[in-house]
This record gives sequence, structure tokens and C-alpha cells, in this order.
Amino acid sequence: MGEFKPGCFGSPLAYAGNKLCAACPFYASCGSAAEVRSKHLKARYGIEAAIRTTARRQPKLDAQVVMGPVPSAVSRLPAKAQEILASWRARGVDLRRAIATRTNPFENGAGFMRIAIRDLLAGGLSKVELRKAYVEELSLPETAALGHALFAISVLLATGAARQDGDTVVPFNKEMGA
Repeated sequence: MGEFKPGCFGSPLAYAGNKLCAACPFYASCGSAAEVRSKHLKARYGIEAAIRTTARRQPKLDAQVVMGPVPSAVSRLPAKAQEILASWRARGVDLRRAIATRTNPFENGAGFMRIAIRDLLAGGLSKVELRKAYVEELSLPETAALGHALFAISVLLATGAARQDGDTVVPFNKEMGA
């Protein structure tokens, strides 16, 4: 099964002026898709879509220095996600090691990641279940909950802390019984 993508993926109007877009793990590929769709709208209907093709923001922290060699999956995350991962790593948080030892490094904070890792360690999670947990437990609006769920799942997969198993995300070492 492919990666989960939000419903707004590739929309020229969503990509153009939405500040949430920059935090989305699909930001880079969305821009290309939005440009293609924009050209299609112009050619077929004469609609001038408002696409802003600004360069992606670079991380404030040097992820290469803080995290060591950056796995290619992590390097494909948006700059903001890389920046967050680097700050966690600087504080000693290693998601893959935490999952391997069945510990939740966010037990006393970072609400949305605390819930994601709790559910992951409980046997796995899906985008739908995680979104629902965020709405119920953190009182987030549906769209914000979905964005946080996509972010959490993308980070867990990119760092190797989890793997995709159909529609479910499971700990990377679940089959080893850890």
C-alpha cells in the first residue's frame, strides 16, 4: 500500500497560501502535483490558479550535525520536520531506540507524539485511529488532528521506528517480540 496523503494533495489553491502546507510531509511532491494541476486548469478551463512556488525553508538546526548521517527517508521530510527531529535528537530522543526498548520518550509531554507512540507500542496504529485519538484526547479540530497524525506517522516511518503493514503502522521490530 502507498503512503497516506491528505485530500488536499496537489491542490493549487491549498498549496498556494496555506501555512499548514509547509509542515506537511508531502510538501515537496505536492508542489509538483499542484503545478501540473494548475496547468491543466488553465489549459482546459482558462483558470489562473494561485500557486506560489517558493523554495522550501531550510532547517534552522543542522540535522547532519545533530543527528549524524541523515537517512534518505528523513532527508525527504519537510524542513520543519527535520528541524523538530534534530531538536529531539539534541535532547537525546532516539525514536528507533525508544520503540525497540518499548519506551515512550514523550510520556510526560509533546501530547500528539505521546499518543502516537503509546498507540504504536500497544500494537500499531492507523491514520484514522490516530486522528480520532487526537480529536478525542487533545480536542483538536478534525483537520489539525489529521495533519498531526500524518506528521507523526511520517516521522515514525522515516526514522525507521515503525513500518507500514497494510493500513496499519507497526513497530519496526514487532515480529521480534520486542
